[in-house]
Order: sequence, then C-alpha cells, then structure tokens
Amino acid sequence: MKERNREHLLRMKLGVGLVQHILISRFPMVTDNRRIVVFSRITEFSVQADVILAASEGEFTHV
Repeated sequence: MKERNREHLLRMKLGVGLVQHILISRFPMVTDNRRIVVFSRITEFSVQADVILAASEGEFTHV
C-alpha cells in the first residue's frame, strides 16, 4: 500500500502516467536485470534509465 501511495504521489507531482521501478543495491549483485543498479555504479544510472524508458515506450506503442 505504501508503494502505491508513493507511485500516486509521483504521478501527481511529475505529471507522468507510469512509474518505472528501479532497485539500487548497496551490495554487489550478479544480474543482467537492467532495473537493478549497484550503488558503486550510480553514475551509470542515467544511461540505464534512458534505455529502460525508451524500451518501455516501445512496448506501449505496440499495444
């Protein structure tokens, strides 16, 4: 419930229709999931976020 309220707040404040979840981990992780960002690589976050947003926009144009 708490996360839904946060999503609602983000949508209202930013005027967006969709909130994409990304996990930032303080611990090293071995994964190919682009939605998981290791804190030591936080500078790459912006690039990864742009890729995820572009991919998700492509998904919605096919619906």
